[in-house]
Amino acid sequence: MLANALAWVLNPGRAAERIGMALLDESARGAQIGITGTYFLIGALLALVGAWKAQPSWLFAAALLPGATAGLRLLAWGNHEAALATPSLLADLAMAAVLLLAAWWVRRERMSDAAS
Repeated sequence: MLANALAWVLNPGRAAERIGMALLDESARGAQIGITGTYFLIGALLALVGAWKAQPSWLFAAALLPGATAGLRLLAWGNHEAALATPSLLADLAMAAVLLLAAWWVRRERMSDAAS
């Protein structure tokens, strides 16, 4: 997620291409870079803080971003005639799963340490 956030700052054309978007024109481009870059930056920061502080709640919060993205991709496909971007959907689900597993592992480790 951090690599994607940096890509939106350093090379937005390539960043857009990597996630199946066209880079928009003029004022729409600023919104696209700002909103999409923020999505990846906040996701990365939540995950990093969760790992650094060993706080599962931060990791759960980070997992909400790709998890909700997967849900909204399915909604767009089912209700708004969007193409089903299976590779992107699977990447979102995989990222959410990794973050949820990390949160579960951190929580288990903290409970194990507290019991000792």
